[in-house]
Amino acid sequence: MAHALNHDTNPATPADARMIARPNRPDFDSEAIWNARVDLAAYFRFASRLGMHEGICNHFSAVVPGHDDLFLLNPYGYAFSELTASHLLI
Repeated sequence: MAHALNHDTNPATPADARMIARPNRPDFDSEAIWNARVDLAAYFRFASRLGMHEGICNHFSAVVPGHDDLFLLNPYGYAFSELTASHLLI
């Protein structure tokens, strides 16, 4: 039998959606996580400037702040010089 991850999946308004406690859906929109994304994207672009961008199977990663088991990674197919904070995957 399948179980819903969240019992209230249809809040009254979009504003109410942010106020619903979702213990199984961590908040990845925190300032600390955004800053980690910005820093990691800058490392990718800096590595590209240094000529360390050959191949498509390389990566840098960073631990998601506040989560020991989650990492920020670059998506497959982007050049290091193209990566932005919003491109990075958790």
